[in-house]
Amino acid sequence: MRTSVKDKGLSSKQIAYMKTLRIQIMITAKRTHGWDSVEFHDVLESWGFGRSLRLLTIQQLQTVLGIVRGEYSPDAPDELKRQLEKYSIGYLDKQGRYAWHLMKEIGWDWFRVQKYMVKKYHTTHWNVLNDEQKRGMIAMLKYYLKKESVATENTENTEKRVEK
Repeated sequence: MRTSVKDKGLSSKQIAYMKTLRIQIMITAKRTHGWDSVEFHDVLESWGFGRSLRLLTIQQLQTVLGIVRGEYSPDAPDELKRQLEKYSIGYLDKQGRYAWHLMKEIGWDWFRVQKYMVKKYHTTHWNVLNDEQKRGMIAMLKYYLKKESVATENTENTEKRVEK
């Protein structure tokens, strides 16, 4: 059963603010990512917020708006990072879980991957990518993993020479 905002004991100012946030979220999702309402609600559900913006609290609406705008960075609070990573990993397909593994191996967090996906593919979630884009993401992550392993080897070799 759907709970009305009025049943939550909110003031008229809070209700108006929530409506403004919902409008900003939908406009930003459309303009920034090109998502229609169905696509956006699918992504919203994959993040763990459910399919309805009307059922979210003010804090959750602010979080969603920040995510859609791309404002959350690696400097975001650890609790928010854990919360968003939890929302993201559970809905990944097999390729997505592999990409998640590669991402962790090179020391990236979900925010950095999202920034790349927004810049390159205009989307913030793995499940919205098509197969070709997923292969491209995996290839990019493998490239950075290889690049990092080469840099690590060079550092170790340099340290060994210094010790001798």
